[in-house]
Amino acid sequence: MNDVCIPIPRIEAQQVAEVVVNINGNRKKYNYRLESFAWAGNAPEVSSDTEARVSRLKNQIEGYQAGWELVQIYNPKPTDSHIHVLFRQRSQTFLN
Repeated sequence: MNDVCIPIPRIEAQQVAEVVVNINGNRKKYNYRLESFAWAGNAPEVSSDTEARVSRLKNQIEGYQAGWELVQIYNPKPTDSHIHVLFRQRSQTFLN
């Protein structure tokens, strides 16, 4: 098992949440970042064409900072102007 779903307090877009995990006395710190990308709804710069929106989102994710990996894309409501994407920092910090 590589992933465990743990609820954390709501974080705003572009904030970093630090999660410390203790496994058999070994502590690791993981950093998560929630980003918000223009999607649809009232965002004038975004096409209503689904394929164009998905292609743009794919390009934004692929062009995201190299040290971060995609964890989850949150399903937006039809009226949402932004889509939220969760990233995890690739390097983990080992703690004492």
